Amino acid sequence: MHQQHLLFPFLILLPFSCLLFTSSSQATFQRYLDCLPVPFTCGGLHTNISYPFRIDSRRDYCGYPGFYLNCTNNNTTLTITMNGTLYIVKDLDYFNHIITIMNSDFSGHPCPLTYTNTITDTTIFEFYDRNQMLNLYLNCSSPSIPSSLVSIPCLLEQTGNRSYFSLLSDGLQGFIPECSSTAMIPVKEGEAARLSNNSTAFGDVLQEGFMLKWIAGRGWCSFCINSGGVCAYDGNNPLDQTCYCPYGSTTGVCSEGTLFIKFS
Repeated sequence: MHQQHLLFPFLILLPFSCLLFTSSSQATFQRYLDCLPVPFTCGGLHTNISYPFRIDSRRDYCGYPGFYLNCTNNNTTLTITMNGTLYIVKDLDYFNHIITIMNSDFSGHPCPLTYTNTITDTTIFEFYDRNQMLNLYLNCSSPSIPSSLVSIPCLLEQTGNRSYFSLLSDGLQGFIPECSSTAMIPVKEGEAARLSNNSTAFGDVLQEGFMLKWIAGRGWCSFCINSGGVCAYDGNNPLDQTCYCPYGSTTGVCSEGTLFIKFS
């Protein structure tokens, strides 16, 4: 009789423990399902959306902060906001972690009138080395200009003011006071070369946008995917390399040979 009393609490607690494990496992499995890559179309862009990017139909934990994508204008334009500036997403290259974007102010304008320095969040993005910086010198009053500056005819036609661009990496600091404003705009290296050779128009170069490499998930995310998991973000532990697996969550990669058992 004494042994029966000792076993009684254990027999009562065992089903409850199994119930807790089952509930937790099912919840984590649902997160795994939530974050699986999903086919997505917006305008002419067709891709599979997965970490670090997130769209309206995806849970917060499926994407990294700062990578929210929005499909606007009757599902024709994919956008992302960086440092308060709206950009149009022209391409997503998951293999190389490259996003191609264009300032939305340039969209549909063959010769935009307003320019500001392009500033991105360097904690989650870095400039791709196949970009080149386009230095702009706007509304200039100097009658003589350095030979390295090239006139922007369309701005002269629209505003009556002289404006120029330069592809020199160091800029022209001595010339800045002669102009009412300046700006630095990244463009694709190939487009910059075409602009330099007069084989494309100034506005067309801006329409092609520029490329950034995203940092979130670099390295570890591919290992998670190759192990059968999906990458995710844990707001309570943002530095963790969260990987949702068919059997549960882990840090890094899924364990081999472990299966998720779904209880009814």
